[in-house]
Amino acid sequence: MQRSQGFRISSSLAVLLAWLIIGTVNVVAIAMLAPRIGLVHRLVHHAYDAAHNLALGLACALAITMWERFVPAKRAAGLAAMSICSIVLATFIAAEDLDGIAQRLATAVPSELVLAALVMAVSLAVPAAALVAVFASKRGWRWLGGIAGVALAIANQRVYPHDTPGLHVFLVLCAVASLWGALVDAPLPRFARRGWWSHLHDASRARRVIVGALSIVSLFAVLVPPPNEVLRALLSIDGSVLPPFLSRAWRKMAMRDRVLVDDPWFVDRSAFPSIPPHSKRLLSDDAVVVVVSIDCLRAEVLASSERRDQLPTLFALRDRSIWFSQARSPGAGTVYTLASMFMGTYFSQQYWTRKTHGKQTWVWPHEDDSIRFTQLLQDHGVTTVHFSGMWWFLNEWGVTRGFSEETLVSHAKGWQTLPAKKLADRVIDRLKDHEQGALFLFVHFLDPHMPYNLGGKKADRYESYVAEVVAVDRQLRRIVKLLEDRFPQRGALIVMGDHGESFMEHGLTGHATTLYEENIRVPLLIHIPGVEPDEVTEPVSLIDLGPTILDAFGLATPSHFMGQSLVPLIHGEASFLTRPIVAETRLKQSMVFRDGYKAIRDVRTGVLEVYDLFNDPAEQTNLLADNDVDAERHMQVLESFFEVQTNGHPDYVIPFRK
Repeated sequence: MQRSQGFRISSSLAVLLAWLIIGTVNVVAIAMLAPRIGLVHRLVHHAYDAAHNLALGLACALAITMWERFVPAKRAAGLAAMSICSIVLATFIAAEDLDGIAQRLATAVPSELVLAALVMAVSLAVPAAALVAVFASKRGWRWLGGIAGVALAIANQRVYPHDTPGLHVFLVLCAVASLWGALVDAPLPRFARRGWWSHLHDASRARRVIVGALSIVSLFAVLVPPPNEVLRALLSIDGSVLPPFLSRAWRKMAMRDRVLVDDPWFVDRSAFPSIPPHSKRLLSDDAVVVVVSIDCLRAEVLASSERRDQLPTLFALRDRSIWFSQARSPGAGTVYTLASMFMGTYFSQQYWTRKTHGKQTWVWPHEDDSIRFTQLLQDHGVTTVHFSGMWWFLNEWGVTRGFSEETLVSHAKGWQTLPAKKLADRVIDRLKDHEQGALFLFVHFLDPHMPYNLGGKKADRYESYVAEVVAVDRQLRRIVKLLEDRFPQRGALIVMGDHGESFMEHGLTGHATTLYEENIRVPLLIHIPGVEPDEVTEPVSLIDLGPTILDAFGLATPSHFMGQSLVPLIHGEASFLTRPIVAETRLKQSMVFRDGYKAIRDVRTGVLEVYDLFNDPAEQTNLLADNDVDAERHMQVLESFFEVQTNGHPDYVIPFRK
């Protein structure tokens, strides 16, 4: 690193110091935000984070040193070079994260143009931060750039937590640029102008030795993957910019040989014969089946009687239905759940490609020609009806397909939520019009969803969320009453949550980002006239609903469906379920085992987690951190499942869908 005249901080030293300040902010963030792990793992976590920031600082310092040595027009050309590099970097690592934001902003122009503008804005924010800080420094406000840089580094921990790693990179780069502008050409402290500090400043050989040693340490932290528990902790701190990208390479280095599992669910099932219906028919030929799906409905809302007064319809229905108290969703987002429920397969088995709606382009299963269970119902004379509150529920988008009647009931635009009352009005009108023949009707209520502002109650986040469930409960009461009055002997009702919702159980809010229990445990109630109510504690999945409804109508289930019919359990027979219970979201995969173990694998980052739900229902102790042999075996089973049950379409790459 070159010496600046007059004992001032050089450009290369300034950028190195900026990264070290980022590392200092991360030390505090790790102490406050990182998951609890053992002392040794915590120290390793700190060491890796420090080494990664050091590596980035040394790399930037080297680039600046080489630039100043070989390029005459230093500052102006350097700014241009910084802008170009920033644009290229944003294109490769931030575009994927910004795509979701672009979809929501794309109203007047195509989402591709919005995405390009966002990429440009994010990339140019870095040189802009540097320019502003330098400008402030020249006017005696050097402290302003320093405060702005530290503030950006702190704020980065709260922007899209545990998500959008590319966007976090640029927030950190903006912080570094601001700190660099505040530090460059600043006078060295007095202690650095005398004693061994000043000798070191002049001794190029000693400086090279120190830089070389630090480079070796940082290179080790880049090339050698940390223990799995440390990697998980590294990925929990958004100020650590390298782990989300290094982990993909580390994952490939750590890939293991496939373990063969002797189980009919772990092989290609396409050539198997269809599964015949149960010998005892559950529904009459003219049955009316209504499935009500409620967005973000957590299992714990109905798990105790605490909310009985607020949710009288749901609790009354729970008391007189078959209540599956250990039901799970096949996904942590609506699109994952419903696509799997209707297709009978998991996200990795399906075929998702890009499709444009208005100005928005996203990935959908519209080109996946797999048979949906609703198509099978329709082929056998069952009228299938769907009332949708969102455009992407329609047949053409493939998430839900196979309806002979579909109606988009929406006054909202884009991603706005339609109130449950407007959907319930249409459902009730259609049920009133129905006379003879079998009917299957599906409706999804969107009300319980962030930002929890539809319940008419201003309270904390959870109570505002419950208030939205209360609003759905009122509309559900109308549907229940109509079924009882009009179809007392032939009206069946299924009520389900499509996925759960997080309220900081693992440091996150919302859904679709993790596969912890708060995101995939859901209520499932099945009410059929004449069937005695009961609580079923057997673990089941919403992917079982397709086979269950087909079976209830006396129809066979295609062999490739990954769920099994729940009709025997509804009849009160002993459990026979053998299929694994799987869930997916954002290239994360999980499997729940009958012995209470649960394995979670993040395909992008390589993080592996195994929990004992019987003894650790809050999923706080990752058994893989202690090299638990049983935990390792369960993870191998999960990996083996997806080795087989993954889409084999030529050149198809499973997309990262938000």
